Amino acid sequence: MTWTPPPRTLADFDRLFDGDQGRPLAELLERVAILEGQGMDRAEAHRRVHTEAGPVSMSWSASVFREVCDREPLAIEPAWGDLVQLLGYFYRMPSGDKMRARCWSPARFSGTRAAANVEQVSALVFDFDDGTRIESVRAQLEGLPPLGHTSWSHTEEHHKFRVVIPLHKPVPGKLWRQVYRWALGTWERLKGPEIGSPDRQCSDPSRLYLVPVYREGQPRRAWNHSPPAWDWSAGLLEIPVEVLSVAPPPPARAPRPPRKVGQGELEREARKRAREDRGTRAALADGMGATLRAGIARGMACPQCKRRSAWYGLDAGKSTSARCNHANSCGWYGSVYDLALANGMRL
Repeated sequence: MTWTPPPRTLADFDRLFDGDQGRPLAELLERVAILEGQGMDRAEAHRRVHTEAGPVSMSWSASVFREVCDREPLAIEPAWGDLVQLLGYFYRMPSGDKMRARCWSPARFSGTRAAANVEQVSALVFDFDDGTRIESVRAQLEGLPPLGHTSWSHTEEHHKFRVVIPLHKPVPGKLWRQVYRWALGTWERLKGPEIGSPDRQCSDPSRLYLVPVYREGQPRRAWNHSPPAWDWSAGLLEIPVEVLSVAPPPPARAPRPPRKVGQGELEREARKRAREDRGTRAALADGMGATLRAGIARGMACPQCKRRSAWYGLDAGKSTSARCNHANSCGWYGSVYDLALANGMRL
């Protein structure tokens, strides 16, 4: 089902999770549609949904945030109808600053929003910004129940959108990066030649996402596929067991022989290599869990705002510094050496 929903306010969004609202209307209608698809008369389907006790409604762990820089999650357990309400409507902003937009994450946290605090992730999120057409991705995901909506800078000429695929079982936060790598590899293997690739930055288990934001005059679309079964017994994305296996720790490195140089001289040499040597810069990026694309290392924790938004180029001949991608709200820049120290590395 695809629609262009009327815009809502942020107050409407806040009321969605203000106490128990009962079974959402959207969920009731989805269940009616499932029964009709099974051949039941519409009147009988409505009677059954509204009067008989249905199966236990499945829900997913998630969190919502008041704005982009908010680090205090509000834990929620949305059922299917709640997910439709969360992702199927566009919300008006009090100003043009999208940093003030409400946000959500498919993760449950044990404290503030940080990758180390993610207990579990309950949905796979794909962001498409490369112009891939919405219809192509929807056709590729036939058989799954994804939800989707256009994003902030979407146009009819260049599609930009988000797809959310609820999982059958949540994934522990410490395993999410390997699960996301598996999902990307599976996508690349199965997709058609005319379909692009999702943003690899979504591998961060603590990543948050803007709710659908309404912009005056901008085209917008939201869609979802009906739940796969009345009792959720089939149709949801299953992560293979082998993907969820915990990799054994790497073998311990042999101790290095002591170097006969002073600590100050050793640090100067390390700083110089981090500033000038491409191999050293690449090794540091790998150690910080960065993603590499077109000679740029991205996705490292910024020492100032703590978001995984720091980046630098491997070719020091163009620029030796590292920077935060959030130039307006953070603006940090510094040496690759200092970035590595802030990310827990010891050089």
